[in-house]
Amino acid sequence: MRLYKWLGMTLREVVHGRAVAAEADEEMRFHLAMETEQNVRAGLSAQTAHRDALLAFGGVLRHREAMRDEQPARRFEHFVHDVRFALRLLRRTPGFTIAAVLTLAVGIGGNTAVFSAVNGVLLHPLPYPNADRLVTIAHTTKGDGIPTNLPNSSAMHVVYSPAKSFAAMALYESDKVTLTGRDLPERLAIAHATQSLFSVLGVSPHLGRAFTADEDQPGAASVVLISDALWRRRFNGDRAILGQTVLLDGSPSTVVGVMPSGFAFPSEDVQLWMPMRIDVHKLEGFHTPGIGRLRPGVTPEAAERELTSLLPRVTTLVDFLSAETLKGAGIRPDVHPYADDVVPISVRRTLWTLWATVALVLLIACVNVASLLAVRAEARRREMSLRSALGAERRHLLAQSITESTVLVLLGAALGIAFANIALIMLRRFGADMLPRVGEVRMDGAVYIVTGLVSAGAALIFGIATHRADGRSLELGSRGGTTDSRGLRMRHALVIAQVAMAAMLLVVCGLMVRTAQNLTRVDIGFRPDNVLTFRVALPEVGYPAAADVMHFHNAMLERIRHLPGVVAAGATSDLPLSPMGSSGDVLRTDRVAGGPNTLPPAAEMRAATPGYLEAMGIPLRRGRLLRDDDSDPPSGAVIVTDAVVRKTMAGREPIGARVAHGLAGVRDERPWSDVVGVAGDVRGTSLEEEPMGAVYYPMVNAPGVNMEWLARSMSYAVRVRTEPMALLPSIRAFVRELDPALPLTEARTLRSVVDAASGKTRFAMMALAVAAAAGLLLGSIGLYGMLAFATAQRTREIGVRIALGARPGAMRVSVLRQGLELCGVGLVLGLVAALALRVAIRPMLYQVSATDPLTFIAVAAVLMFVGTIAAWIPASRAARLDPVRALRSE
Repeated sequence: MRLYKWLGMTLREVVHGRAVAAEADEEMRFHLAMETEQNVRAGLSAQTAHRDALLAFGGVLRHREAMRDEQPARRFEHFVHDVRFALRLLRRTPGFTIAAVLTLAVGIGGNTAVFSAVNGVLLHPLPYPNADRLVTIAHTTKGDGIPTNLPNSSAMHVVYSPAKSFAAMALYESDKVTLTGRDLPERLAIAHATQSLFSVLGVSPHLGRAFTADEDQPGAASVVLISDALWRRRFNGDRAILGQTVLLDGSPSTVVGVMPSGFAFPSEDVQLWMPMRIDVHKLEGFHTPGIGRLRPGVTPEAAERELTSLLPRVTTLVDFLSAETLKGAGIRPDVHPYADDVVPISVRRTLWTLWATVALVLLIACVNVASLLAVRAEARRREMSLRSALGAERRHLLAQSITESTVLVLLGAALGIAFANIALIMLRRFGADMLPRVGEVRMDGAVYIVTGLVSAGAALIFGIATHRADGRSLELGSRGGTTDSRGLRMRHALVIAQVAMAAMLLVVCGLMVRTAQNLTRVDIGFRPDNVLTFRVALPEVGYPAAADVMHFHNAMLERIRHLPGVVAAGATSDLPLSPMGSSGDVLRTDRVAGGPNTLPPAAEMRAATPGYLEAMGIPLRRGRLLRDDDSDPPSGAVIVTDAVVRKTMAGREPIGARVAHGLAGVRDERPWSDVVGVAGDVRGTSLEEEPMGAVYYPMVNAPGVNMEWLARSMSYAVRVRTEPMALLPSIRAFVRELDPALPLTEARTLRSVVDAASGKTRFAMMALAVAAAAGLLLGSIGLYGMLAFATAQRTREIGVRIALGARPGAMRVSVLRQGLELCGVGLVLGLVAALALRVAIRPMLYQVSATDPLTFIAVAAVLMFVGTIAAWIPASRAARLDPVRALRSE
């Protein structure tokens, strides 16, 4: 408000500037007339009295200008004049202006874009009230292969209910359902949750209501909440949707509410929410996620200690977990901020590292522009001296230079913001699989404030550099143009800093490139090329029995195998590298008996059909493949992977061994499954994690394990000789032929699945590569510009030396040596700084050391090569210098 008031007053004074000037002139004439009248009274003639009055008064013009300079309007006029002069000066030097503006745009634009991502993903709180009090309730164990994020299940509903650290707790689990009805069938993500979920999150439907505690009980009528996006897209935003019935997997559910726009829990693709309906009389194990809201003042550590004291109660509620096993397995609660699950620590490290990287690029850009300004100040030495000799005050000259720097920064910032907006548009369009919360990344007030502070900092740096350079120019101009050794040292320091920062950027980028290369060399355990994948889910309504499920999948595979170009086809419950892959459960084997206080290792549980391993290209190590008759109840045949053999059989012969998933199954002495084959390991949910191991069960009716629930939703793998996606129309026709109400979803190539698994690493690598390339380019430009200017300053010296007999080659070596010395010093400093950053970089790497010698050697070679090229051009120019012209130019 004060700024607007000041601007208004200033503009009014500018508009009335002539009236103010006339008033000042009138006042000056009054004082001059009074002085003249006193002189006449003293006996002087009128002409002499007027002259003495002028002399005594010190000059009307000087006082008039002093009075005008004290007025805000005059200061504003000076500022406008300085801005106009700066724009004219920048327009007269288009090469310098374009280079400086583009350099600043790269630095400021990159910093703005990356900070927008950091702000939206990391700094913005989650879209829930008091989101800092939301915590994940998980469990950890020291058992071999057990995931560290195995949360409790329905037992937690009873065991942890007395906890006083929480205002509320809830359980939830994700799934997918098929929505049918007025439009084409659609496969949608859904979350089953306890009724307390919405009170934990502090969110209510914007239309209708949430489900009640009675609706969360077993046997209650089915109700559902839908997302705002689904309501508008599928139901045209009809408010009469409340109370209507929708078909989910063929079963009717009543819509009772519509969630607010933007609500997406637990992931952005979830569009439906239904009651979980826990039966407290049938408590289960450890597999369902939990979330809680801490009471005010309670820390996650305090809540974790309370849950630790309550956990032993579980052994009195379930018969498959003894107190000895609980203690021996080291099972304990793990309470941590829910935000750490939304944005994993690996993504946080990547974003902070990326922001630090673009900050280095911005520093290089600022150093580069500061060097250009300092060099131009040296070139304008005579101009500054002449203006000073003609009466220009030093403060006005320095103010003009600082104004010019500010205008330059504003132009660069405006172009940089445009670059940042383009980058964010591309990120939101293509980065959904690479970055969580990418929909919340935008240019907001915080981003503009940071950009403004960055620009102000850059302007300050340039103002200081220009102030010192212009001050030296005035001093040297008054002394006749002696050599400026301080300016030379400053330019050398700037070049060394540029090279050092470029070296740090290149090291980080090189290590990420090595990481990406190592990930591409990871043995994923299958051959992803020329394979089409898609998923088909069968609802219980329409497919009530296991035989119905098996008949559909067999009929589908039979049709696919007869398509031209198909090599093999099969189906499984979970594809490798799938983020929604089946979680592991403990696996017992009769080959090695575990101790009474030990928890067996975990292995993934997967349903599979004959032909699946062949379609995926998963090698069979020994034994046989699954056959069609293995789905019969008496068979019990399974295939295990290498990791299962290593973890559970202690080097004994796996063929003929017996395995059983879960603690309860073994204690109840249900039938074991017989190992008939050993397959190669495949990566589970990520490329970085070692394989947990898996057991491939027949599609349905495995002894002791009901595989029907897995077989209802199967991912197909079809290996072909031609383009995989070309088969998709025929396969869609097969699905419509067998059941028009079934949707075919997740149609893609297996290669795209593998590429998506490395998406976050590729995102970090590409972003760091762009930053490193920008730093290298700016650093080389700075080195070249300094050497070119230094060579031009030595024109007379080089001309005299060549005229006295110096060889052109010696001049070339002299200039080249100067450039390589500066590059070498900057390189050493940069590599030492990169070594100091190894602790921060190490968690982002995969199978490469943060001090990898190959990367450091490659960076040194690249920088020295670029430095040689940058120094060679001015060195060659110096060698070709004509001494006669050089002497005449001075």
